[in-house]
Amino acid sequence: MEKGTLSIRWDGQVSPCLPLLHTHDGYLHDRVRRSHAYFVGQIGERSLPELWHDPAYLALRERLAVFDYSPCVDCNCCDLPEENEKIV
Repeated sequence: MEKGTLSIRWDGQVSPCLPLLHTHDGYLHDRVRRSHAYFVGQIGERSLPELWHDPAYLALRERLAVFDYSPCVDCNCCDLPEENEKIV
């Protein structure tokens, strides 16, 4: 997630980044990993500034800023190799 960015899906759902717009499977080496969609709100219900400054979204950005990401491409040995649900 780049600082100062967000993504908007075709139906107005707002997500912190492009990969979180849709639930999808990917691979880390030979293991399947499911990434679940995550949304902070929807355009039409709230404005972008309201969504950006929402306390829950602020807290998420703070957690992600300090999250110590494991080097998945090197070791794939943390407790999050199969899903991203514990991150968001």
